[in-house]
Amino acid sequence: MSTSQSKAPHIIAHPPRPVDVAAIERELIQVWDEFRDGANDKQAIMRACMSNLMIFCSTEQQATEVAAEIPTIAQLHPARVILLVKKDAHKDAPIEASVSAFCRQLGSGRQVCSEHIRIEANDSNWRHLSPVARSLLIGDLPTTLWWFEHQPPVIQGKLFNELIKMADQLVYDSIGWPNPAEGILAMTRWVSGDGHTNQVVYNLAWRRMRPWRRLIAEALAPEVVPNALDSINDITIEHGPHALPMIWLLIGWMATRLGWQLIKGKLVSGSEISWHFKSGSRALQVCLHRMDSGEPEMQRLMIRWQGDGAPGHANFAKLDAHRMGIVAESSTIPPSVISISHESSATMVARQLAHRERDPLFTNTLEVSRSMAEVLHL
Repeated sequence: MSTSQSKAPHIIAHPPRPVDVAAIERELIQVWDEFRDGANDKQAIMRACMSNLMIFCSTEQQATEVAAEIPTIAQLHPARVILLVKKDAHKDAPIEASVSAFCRQLGSGRQVCSEHIRIEANDSNWRHLSPVARSLLIGDLPTTLWWFEHQPPVIQGKLFNELIKMADQLVYDSIGWPNPAEGILAMTRWVSGDGHTNQVVYNLAWRRMRPWRRLIAEALAPEVVPNALDSINDITIEHGPHALPMIWLLIGWMATRLGWQLIKGKLVSGSEISWHFKSGSRALQVCLHRMDSGEPEMQRLMIRWQGDGAPGHANFAKLDAHRMGIVAESSTIPPSVISISHESSATMVARQLAHRERDPLFTNTLEVSRSMAEVLHL
C-alpha cells in the first residue's frame, strides 16, 4: 500500500486590494502578473473562469457571511465573482471597490485561481452598481445572479430589474423572508410574468426539501402502499420559524404531482394556515402549524389516507440532526429512515451554476404556490 494519501484541495485566499472602480480590470491584470512572477519552475498558475457570478446583499453582515462562502464556490466552480453590496448608509461617499483571488492548491504545486471583485455603494450612489457590474462581466460566459438579500428580489425594484437583465439565471433563498406569504406571491408573479421565459430561476429552499420529497415518494409509492397517494384526505405539518416558504413548496409539489385542484385557503391565525384541495371527487385539507421556536425547517408531517376501505396514516418526522424517517408508533406503514445531507448555500449555488435549463417540476410547483398565495387574499 502506498504511504502517500490524496489530500483535499486547499484554497488560498489572497488579501483584497482597494482599487478605484475605473482601474479594476487593470489591477486584476497586475494581480495575475504578480502570481506568475512569484511562481517557481515547479508551480503553474491557471486563471480559470467558467461563469460570471453576481452576488447582491444589502448589509455589511450579509457581505461578511457571503464572503466566507466564496472560497467553496471557487473550489467547485471557478467563476468571476462580483459581490455587490448596497449598504444602508446616507453619507455622500464614492463607490468603493477591491479585488482579490482565490486559488485552489493542487498536489502537483499548480494553482487554479478565480477572481473576486467587491463593489460597495450606499444610498447616495447605489444606482451605479448595475452599470459597474455590467462593465465587469466576461462576455460569452453564462451569468448567474445570486440574491443573498433576505428579502424577495422583486422588493428592490429598479436595481433588481437592472441586474436580472444581465443574468441567464437567478438563484435566491426564500427561507427567512419576514413576510413569506406576500413574498411568495410577489416572486411567483414575477416568475410567471412576461420576459422571463429564457431565464433559469432557482430557489435554494427547493433543494433543501429534496430529502422530504424522496422519503414521501418512496414510502407511499403505489407498489408499496397501493392507493395511498390517490386517497389522501388530510395533511398536518409542524415547522419551525421562517420555514414557511420551504413547506409551501412541498405542498405545491404534492399538488402538482398528484393533480390536486386548489379550492380555498385561510390564515387561521398568526401561526396557522390551511388550504382545501380537490382530487377527483375527494376533498382534502392541508394544515400548517408554526412552532414558537426551533430551526427553520419542517419537523413533522402527518399524512392520512382512505385507501380501499383500509384507512392509513404515516408520521414523517425529523429524527435528529442527521436522519429523518417514519415513526413506527404513530404510523400504519413500516418505519423507514434516510440520512440527511447538509449542504451549505455555497455548495448548492456552485452546483446550480452548471445548470442551463429550467426545471419544469419546479416551475409548475411555483405556479401552484402562486395560486396558494392568491386564495389567502393578501
